[in-house]
Amino acid sequence: RQGSAEKLATFISRFAEGRLGARLVDEAGLWSFVSRDDAPPESLFELERALRAEEWLCFAAAEADCLPNAAEAPLTEDGFRQVFAHGNSSVSEQFVSRVVAHFGGEVVDAGGFEGFVAAASSLSAVAEALDGRPAWARWDETSACAAPAGQPSVHDTAMAGLSIQLACLRAGAFNCEFIPGECRDSVWDTFDYALSAYALESAWAPATTCYFEGSLIFARPRPAAASSRCLITEDPETTPVTDEGYQAVLRVNSTSDTISFIRRVVESRWPGISVDDADLAAMAMRPPTSMFDLEVALWEALQGSAPSSGGADRQVNSAPPEAIAGDVLAWRPWAFLGLGSIVVVAIVVTVLFVCLRRAPVREVTLPRRSLAPAAAVATPGGGVVAAEEP
Repeated sequence: RQGSAEKLATFISRFAEGRLGARLVDEAGLWSFVSRDDAPPESLFELERALRAEEWLCFAAAEADCLPNAAEAPLTEDGFRQVFAHGNSSVSEQFVSRVVAHFGGEVVDAGGFEGFVAAASSLSAVAEALDGRPAWARWDETSACAAPAGQPSVHDTAMAGLSIQLACLRAGAFNCEFIPGECRDSVWDTFDYALSAYALESAWAPATTCYFEGSLIFARPRPAAASSRCLITEDPETTPVTDEGYQAVLRVNSTSDTISFIRRVVESRWPGISVDDADLAAMAMRPPTSMFDLEVALWEALQGSAPSSGGADRQVNSAPPEAIAGDVLAWRPWAFLGLGSIVVVAIVVTVLFVCLRRAPVREVTLPRRSLAPAAAVATPGGGVVAAEEP
């Protein structure tokens, strides 16, 4: 209730379908419900009462009894079954035409398209067939599986979430755990960062699939004009001040672009500190290979630097920032030395154990002592002593 309309709509959609067993048949009605002036219901009980009176939800026991809206049905396996359950060819064709458009296609042969729809058995089968770019449509690869430039729908947001999952699963060096905090407040900010980071590792190529986990997904981030500050690009003035943003700028191999990015790093990490243009140019000529190394080099270069105008009291801290604490590299030799010692000890112990296991066992025969009582022997003086055993 305290979040954005986007999050509230997503929650209500999940609650209606998961808890109440309802079907969303008019997404415009959902947006009208979450955008009205009065406050939303204060409890789930009151929310359920309110939802059961809404016409944009269908509470029919049978899925086929809910009249589908092919123009707004989710592009998922559930949406496919909901539309095709009615057996209405025109409604089914309207749904599949949206799938074709998502893949960047435009129907040019109505007969071929109608035959394709009649034979469709699932959304996954449709997506697999469209990957082959059938001849009954004209295809524009630049718009294939692209995120919406305008206001996204609830289903678009769900598709964005699945797109993030796929990008994180298939990422190479990039780890989604390191998406910056300012790009985690919104699903779409996270989407922009994850999808553009994936594209960066793939030479700016989009994801290789538009279908994942029973739903269509987006294979590329939103257009730059409609996206957030979390879109990784080769523009040094707008790309995020992260390692991924830095790598994107380095790929251009432009000294002036690298200088612009480094200046943004200084302004972000040490606001109020002036940087000599000659020092920036020298660093940009042979830039460090990673954002971590860049911050270390900048911290070392900025020691004793004078504050810029308006920052007379600002100075570079005597210790580096937390991410590059002074001894951040000092532990490594000791760590490797300790690891090497452990390995050596393990090898020695293993060799000794194997040698002892293989050593022959020598039999030792001990003299046997009789357990019978010793014989008594008379002595000349009339005494008796025990006779010694042989």
